[in-house]
Amino acid sequence: MPLSWKDRDAIAQELMQAYPDTDRISLTLDALKAMVTALPAFGGPPDPPRKIYLESILWAWIRLAGEMQEVS
Repeated sequence: MPLSWKDRDAIAQELMQAYPDTDRISLTLDALKAMVTALPAFGGPPDPPRKIYLESILWAWIRLAGEMQEVS
């Protein structure tokens, strides 16, 4: 089943795999939207219903990257 904008954690995991060295802190929401919609597993509409979806995905990605650093 394709990912949609509501699949925050799954999208964050996909982004972590596809763009592991990206500086997430300086990423613009427009750039993030382009990265999400370019993911092969993403099947949602090209624009999120609200800006909060992008912000939520970004924070999930930042959190996931931090957790992975703690494990290393």
